[in-house]
Amino acid sequence: MHQTAVIHPTALIGSNVSIGPYAVIDRNVEIGDGTTIGPHVSIGFEVQIGK
Repeated sequence: MHQTAVIHPTALIGSNVSIGPYAVIDRNVEIGDGTTIGPHVSIGFEVQIGK
């Protein structure tokens, strides 16, 4: 996870996940193992992405 990414404390982040600079991960988001989130990406409330 890049140091400039903003990740809500309720987000569930799997293993081997890459989160790019200035990405924003909202509350109750689930990101599955091995997922790559690019720079400046915003993932909204309660989204499930990845495996």
